Amino acid sequence: MAEMLVSIAVEQLISISLPVIQQEARRGFGVKKEVEKLSTTLNDILAVLRDSEEKQVRNEPVKVWLEDLKYVAYDIDDVCDEWRTRNSISHIEGVHSALISKKKVCSYFSPCFGFNRVILRRDIGRRIKDIWERLDVIDKKKNQFNFTSRSIEEPVRYETSSVITSLEICGREEDSDIITSKLLGRGKEEEERMEGVIDGIQPHPDLEKLAIQNYPGTKLPKNWLMSDDGLVVSSNLVSLKLRGCINCMQLPSSLGKLPSLQELGLGEMNAVTNVDHEFFGFRDADDRLLFPKLTRLSFTDSTNWEEWDMITRFKDDDISIMPRLSSLILIDCPKLKALPYHFLQNRTLQKLWIFRCSVLEELCQMEVGKDWSKISHIPDIEINRVKIQSTS
Repeated sequence: MAEMLVSIAVEQLISISLPVIQQEARRGFGVKKEVEKLSTTLNDILAVLRDSEEKQVRNEPVKVWLEDLKYVAYDIDDVCDEWRTRNSISHIEGVHSALISKKKVCSYFSPCFGFNRVILRRDIGRRIKDIWERLDVIDKKKNQFNFTSRSIEEPVRYETSSVITSLEICGREEDSDIITSKLLGRGKEEEERMEGVIDGIQPHPDLEKLAIQNYPGTKLPKNWLMSDDGLVVSSNLVSLKLRGCINCMQLPSSLGKLPSLQELGLGEMNAVTNVDHEFFGFRDADDRLLFPKLTRLSFTDSTNWEEWDMITRFKDDDISIMPRLSSLILIDCPKLKALPYHFLQNRTLQKLWIFRCSVLEELCQMEVGKDWSKISHIPDIEINRVKIQSTS
């Protein structure tokens, strides 16, 4: 049954990403032609996924085809995430510029804003073109398998409620349906009962992608990630996104022990003031490798977050934290006092974006900021949409 998960995960990724792609095409984001081609190809592939799921069990080439498709689907999801991040920044800047205009004050950054949008269109267009070319090869290969197409009038989506407005689960379909129905079916009940429902859910161990939005509880369940005896439950989880959990006082503990986690996005966690060793999952001297595969980390709209504490009881060469991290994005974290020195020194970090984080902006000023020496080796540094360093 495990091999079935690939097609389900791909279908979920495509179904989640396709509306974003189509919306940006309608906006005329500067990459309309590329986006339309990508959208058409995705729909063609989506139509045969169910049949490919059945055939891969007894056909090894189909299984390989699905694996290739899965990696492209993850790249599409990454582009959509960057799209949403950039659009969020553009919206905030637009509001800010409008307020300044009302006061008849000339904005120094307005020329940079227009220039950066040109850069963004170029970069996104280049990435979409590359993805479409790879996807086109996969699309043409599907013809040799004689898949049966199904009608896809609308992308597969789960219903939402006022309590949980977005829930994306990739795993065995029947398990996903049970989890979704339990969560969304309680949308109108009292908030305190939601925690009990969440605690009672046991996600499938082969779950790869999980996104929770607008969960009203004060804490997220530990048993989703770790068992009571400290064993990892969600060992195949690749992507985790939490947004709008405004009452949660703490982030989920032991995230650093998830062996397959590659992407972690946290937003609107307004009750969180401190990220400490519990977040990393450090318990004792045996925990020397934390977040072993994480490549992309983002914190957004966390207005009360002040401290980011690292593990200080060991020397740098005694413990490895996020050894593969390549992208760190921080948006609207105005109270955050400092960045952890430990993993900033990791030479794999290629991109650091900071936006509307007033304390960090001062610390990270080029050449003169107190923390500039800690980040100067990072190839791509952007602060408030101004590229401080860039390889492009």
